[in-house]
Amino acid sequence: MEGAQGNVPEVNWFCTYTPVEILEAAGLSHRRLTGIPEEAERADAYLHPSMCPYLKACLAEGLSLPGFRRHAVFVNACDAMRRLYDTWSELFPDAFVHLVDLPRGNSPRDLDILAGELRLLSRRMSEYFCVEVTGEALLESCRKREEKRSAYLESSAGLPASQRALLSLDLQSSRWEAPRRAEERPDSAGGVPVAVVGNFLNPHGLLRQLETAGADVVLLDICNGDRPFLAPIPVEATGEDPFSQLAAGYLKRSHCARMQDFEGRVGLLLDKLEETGAAGVIYASLKFCDPYIYEFPSLEKALEARGFPVLRLESDYLDAHAGQVSTRVEAFLEMIAGGRGWSPGGPGRWER
Repeated sequence: MEGAQGNVPEVNWFCTYTPVEILEAAGLSHRRLTGIPEEAERADAYLHPSMCPYLKACLAEGLSLPGFRRHAVFVNACDAMRRLYDTWSELFPDAFVHLVDLPRGNSPRDLDILAGELRLLSRRMSEYFCVEVTGEALLESCRKREEKRSAYLESSAGLPASQRALLSLDLQSSRWEAPRRAEERPDSAGGVPVAVVGNFLNPHGLLRQLETAGADVVLLDICNGDRPFLAPIPVEATGEDPFSQLAAGYLKRSHCARMQDFEGRVGLLLDKLEETGAAGVIYASLKFCDPYIYEFPSLEKALEARGFPVLRLESDYLDAHAGQVSTRVEAFLEMIAGGRGWSPGGPGRWER
């Protein structure tokens, strides 16, 4: 299982719904591609300029990668992702490139469809990389994934949002080093407690700007934040098909705007807001992301009906404009602080 010049192949992926357990059961190295935001314009020769800036940055990075690192697994999560899959397949015909079809619901039929897609991915990888994905290997990879989920929940406690996003990326990839838990609470503690809701954000851009403005992000409900680690994906040696168990786990996890269960998503989000003590919500999503654009009005209405003020921000992924949003963020935080007081004797805790 070696590429050119004895190099070990690496599989790239782009969506939180990618079944990384199968990649690990096959013994493959993998990582969530973060792209090169500064070079995203290179992708304009292949993709429409008015398209997801994260995926354009990923294509820019793909163009810079050696051949043995251009293997990729895509998820049919949105139209932009499908277009990137088409382009990647055309540009890199010698690489392993596969698209997993992801249902939007969690009905028995949806489960059967996704389980079939996972089996197909396993077969295709077995043929291309000359590996075998056994039931035992899949169970073991799922067990290790649960260890990583626990490691994230423990190690991320008290970390500012930008560091949590980097930790999330590390633990979603195939690195096995469990990070040490922060010994001291960071400087953001004591700021205005807010939740950040959105898709994939640049850890070095908007998230750091929020911290600088005085936000204490107590919930990071984004694709490269807390969301992938909030719920377990139970796959056990019960005699039931492990691919069906894995499919059920993915379809029942904490969802993004792309999925159909809006009421369930709102309910889980409200529960987490209450649990974490968030006093407001910053809805930060990438430009040209239709699912999040469509979701926002309904989600804003549901949150404000429960007393959570909402601020919407838009990211171009490079976030060169991050400093320009400081005034809006600071005004939002001041508005929250003006309507709520600190609980006596408890720094970092807000009254509701």
